[in-house]
Amino acid sequence: MNTFQAHSDRNEERENILGQFIYAFGQGAGSIRVSRGAIAALRRRYAAPVQSSMSSWDTTAAYVLPLLGQVGRLAALLATQAGRPFIAEADFTQARRQVEHKVHQDAEQSGRLIAGPFCPATPEDLEPATVPASEPVTADTFTPVPVRVASVVRAPLAH
Repeated sequence: MNTFQAHSDRNEERENILGQFIYAFGQGAGSIRVSRGAIAALRRRYAAPVQSSMSSWDTTAAYVLPLLGQVGRLAALLATQAGRPFIAEADFTQARRQVEHKVHQDAEQSGRLIAGPFCPATPEDLEPATVPASEPVTADTFTPVPVRVASVVRAPLAH
């Protein structure tokens, strides 16, 4: 295998793992829409740690992916509480900070670091997370879908 092919394979593997991160996040988020900004923030947050820790992915995936599901659930809750029909970048950031903080805190107490290489503490984690009370709805964040409601006619019950 040449150097170019090896580099290409590593990039593809990184993208596949990031795809699993996004999928797990989406499963946790449920039916609420996720903005492209939130997905971009997820990719920015986890691309470098994934790149540097791919060799341990098969042994840690079962622990890391449920954490991304938790981030998705919390981000959906934050968005819903703010009255938004979508998860904004700030919702993702606040949710992942809270979940990662809890994971790091538990790891310090138990001495077991499971997800550490995939979610190391960052300088921005020291800054207070803010979620805007209202973020403008754009085509990126919300696209209404017309719903057609069919009328149901009930037949009289036979006695």
